[in-house]
Amino acid sequence: MRKPVTETTLEKEIPRAVRPAPVRPRRELAHRVSGGIEVTLYWSAHNNTTSIEVWQSATEETLQFTVAKEQALEAFHHPFAHLDQEEQSITPAFEEPAEP
Repeated sequence: MRKPVTETTLEKEIPRAVRPAPVRPRRELAHRVSGGIEVTLYWSAHNNTTSIEVWQSATEETLQFTVAKEQALEAFHHPFAHLDQEEQSITPAFEEPAEP
């Protein structure tokens, strides 16, 4: 009979470099689409933080920023008013090839 796989079994049998990293999913709390943008409010169980993600179809850019839990719903409804320029993380949906 084979022993059930547990965390202890994994630690003994699989080297750390081979084990997959733990997944720390975000939970979607709210999502809306309006005027060419998609806004999503997330909560991370890993570090108990809330964040906003805004996808702009016109520019195909995603804006991501953290927001205080007390202001999360307000930031969800008015994301650009809460975007802190220092925390701003702009991730293009695609990269343009560099010109030679």
